[in-house]
Amino acid sequence: MPPPRPIPPRRLDEREYDRRLQEEVLRPLVTRLRTRLRDAQSYAQLLADLNRVMTEYDPALLGDAEAQRMAGRLAAYHRARLIDSMRIALGVDIRPVLREGEINAWMTAWRERNVGLIRTIPPRLHQGLLRRFAQSFAEAPFDRSALAGILRDEFGSSGYNLRRIARDQVSKGIGNLTQIRHQQLGIRQYHWRTSEDERVRPSHRALNGSLQEWGQPPPGTGHPGQDIQCRCTAEAVIPEGFARLF
Repeated sequence: MPPPRPIPPRRLDEREYDRRLQEEVLRPLVTRLRTRLRDAQSYAQLLADLNRVMTEYDPALLGDAEAQRMAGRLAAYHRARLIDSMRIALGVDIRPVLREGEINAWMTAWRERNVGLIRTIPPRLHQGLLRRFAQSFAEAPFDRSALAGILRDEFGSSGYNLRRIARDQVSKGIGNLTQIRHQQLGIRQYHWRTSEDERVRPSHRALNGSLQEWGQPPPGTGHPGQDIQCRCTAEAVIPEGFARLF
């Protein structure tokens, strides 16, 4: 009998999380900065307005709402997929064993972690703008079109950083949920499975198919999903007599 299928992160969730963070966290900030650039009459005024906007803007509330929403979405997706995979592979209903208290604690921790990462975006944007605005001013004092181009570039860089956060945190979230729920079910071991494509890192490829213990993460990589941008999954090793528990 084949083992239950491992649960991969969904690109759908990565794209949705990225889209929401771009729209709700980054775009309002860039809109404010564009307005200040349009209205500024001097370089000194622009710098003062830039510093004021960055000081006043805190993405935490918006970021917190999006992270909370995505945590719930990931938890619901993972639960449904795990229930189905166990039913199809083993003919058991694991729902009575799953405990949502641990999942709620994970959701809180994941949300807080994400808010912390989201908060790093405005300071990085601020520093990039200050550095490049100063370079532009040294070459051509208060060239509004050049400054607008810099803002577009830095906006693109910040958007890329948000995209990396979304992709990485969705993978980590699914990996965390797999570990929590496997351990709730008494599953102590898993086989490491990679995505088996050209993007798999050599260190992860070397682990493909290996037997691992949840209580002992592989050195250097951690469990599947824990390493940066890791797309690997954990295929449950079902203990003997597991089905008789249900």
